[in-house]
Amino acid sequence: MNLQQFTQKLTNYNDSSRIWIYQADRILTDDEVSKIETVMKPFVASWAHHGQNLKSEYGVLYNLFVIYVVDETIAEVGGCGLDSSVHLIQKLSKELNVDFFNRLAVSFFNSDKVECIDKDCFSELISTDKGWTEDNLVFNNQVKTLGELKTNWIIPFKNSWHKNFFATKDSFNLSL
Repeated sequence: MNLQQFTQKLTNYNDSSRIWIYQADRILTDDEVSKIETVMKPFVASWAHHGQNLKSEYGVLYNLFVIYVVDETIAEVGGCGLDSSVHLIQKLSKELNVDFFNRLAVSFFNSDKVECIDKDCFSELISTDKGWTEDNLVFNNQVKTLGELKTNWIIPFKNSWHKNFFATKDSFNLSL
């Protein structure tokens, strides 16, 4: 599923709905995505906080991201509700032998293909002349709301936090 397909499922959700993004450390197989969906569907259907059902949804996007959405204009999610969602992701991590908590993996579009590599490989990629430009699209997993997901999740490298963290080949063009 891509971002457009996912957000079409969420037309009755407020743009201030909270989101949580869990990025795998590798591209998932279609069988793994099916396994995740088999577990996630009943979870979000019964997800509650202190006995109050949450208006929630999930998506597995680009065979890489598991995203939860909760519309807190209906009911807020709290500590125990969040804990249950994290425990589910931890369980899936173990079952699928994938790390959804590796914050050193960087994801981006390479042409029309989504890639996920570790930060050192990413740093090497963008500091060489291998076709990387500041217009290449990266995933900004720091977004917190549905509105931000729609407008600020997939953005050009030049507009992302990545630009401040990683040096590109152009960063070294110092004039004396």
